[in-house]
Amino acid sequence: MKTETFVAELERELGQQIGINGNGRASPAPSPGLFETVEVIEEEEIDFLWRNRIPRAKVILFDGDPGIGKSYTALAIAAALSNGHALPFDAEPEAPLRSWVISAEDGVADTIKPRLRKLGADMSMIAVPHRRLNLTPSQITPQLIDGFLQQFPAALMIIDPIIAFASRRNTDKASDVREVLTPLVGLAEWHKTAIILIRHLNKATQSKALYRGQGSIDFAAACRSAFIFAQDPQNPERRLMAHSKSSLSQLQPTVEFFINADGSFRWGQQTSDTADDALGTGEPPKQRERVQLDRAKRFLEDILSNGPKTSVVIEQEAEKLGLRRAIWRAKPEMGIKVRKSLGGRFVWSLPDGHHGTDG
Repeated sequence: MKTETFVAELERELGQQIGINGNGRASPAPSPGLFETVEVIEEEEIDFLWRNRIPRAKVILFDGDPGIGKSYTALAIAAALSNGHALPFDAEPEAPLRSWVISAEDGVADTIKPRLRKLGADMSMIAVPHRRLNLTPSQITPQLIDGFLQQFPAALMIIDPIIAFASRRNTDKASDVREVLTPLVGLAEWHKTAIILIRHLNKATQSKALYRGQGSIDFAAACRSAFIFAQDPQNPERRLMAHSKSSLSQLQPTVEFFINADGSFRWGQQTSDTADDALGTGEPPKQRERVQLDRAKRFLEDILSNGPKTSVVIEQEAEKLGLRRAIWRAKPEMGIKVRKSLGGRFVWSLPDGHHGTDG
C-alpha cells in the first residue's frame, strides 16, 4: 500500500514544481523538474480487466436508460472478478480481485447485496462506503475516494450514477465535466483501478449512440472505453451491451445479457449489433437485416468452398463474426444441402454447381 494518498502526493509534487514557500505563496523561480522528455519514459502495455473492453487504471462509461441493466451488469463484472472467474469471451484472471460499489440510487441491503448473492459473488471482496457515515453524493469527493482505495485497494470501482456525484456542477458544460472527471482519471491511474461511471441517456432519440448520454460529450471524450445498453424490443429479457467507443483497442462485438423474470442475470452470446443498432439510430432494420444476410451468404460460400463442414464448426466460426443467426436465414436462400453423417452430426454443403473437396 502506498504511504501517501494520491491527493497528498499530487499537492506535494505541484508544490515542488511551482516552488511554493512556507507561506503558501509561489517562490520567484520555479524548482527544476517541470518536464521530462519522452525518451526517458518506459512504455507500458495496457492491462485489461476484461480483454479489449475494460482497461485497468482507466475510466469507463456505461450509458443506458433507467432499468435497462447497466448497474446489474457492472455488479456481474464485480462478482466474476471477486471469484477470479473469466468474464465472457476472455481468459481467466490470475487471482480474485476486489471491487468498490458507490451508488446513489440502489440500496445496499435490499438491492446490491441480493443481486450479488444471485451472481454468486464473494461478498468479502466487494466494499461499499460505511453506512454509519450516512454520506450524501456531494460528500463523495476525490479525496474520499482516494481514502476508500487506500483502505481497500481494488481493481474495479463502480460510481452509479456519475451525474449524482457532480456536486451541483453543470454537467452540460464541458469545463464543469472536466472538473468532475479529471480527478477520477488521476485516481484510476494512481490506484490502477478501472472506474466505471454509470449514466442515463438523454431524450435525443435520433442522435448517434456516442451522443446519447446525459450531459456533455466530454463524458465520453474523457473515458477510454464506453458502452451503450439497450433492450431487444422483440424479447424483453434480452439486453445488449454495445461497445460505442474504445481508445485502446478495436471496438469489440456486442454482448448479450439476460435479466430473467425471477430477477436473475446471465450472459449470452456475442452479436453483430452495433451501438446504433441497439438504440435504433443506425440503418433501418430491413437494411441492417439485408446487410447481415449478404455477409452470411459470403461467409457460407467461403467456409464451404473447400467441401462440407459440420453445423457445429460452421456455427462456431459464424459466432466469431456475429453471424450465428444470419446463417440460418441465408441457408435456405442459398439452397444449402444438409445430411446426417455416420457420427450423427449434421453436415452442410454447397448446392450443386459448386465444386470442392471434403475438408
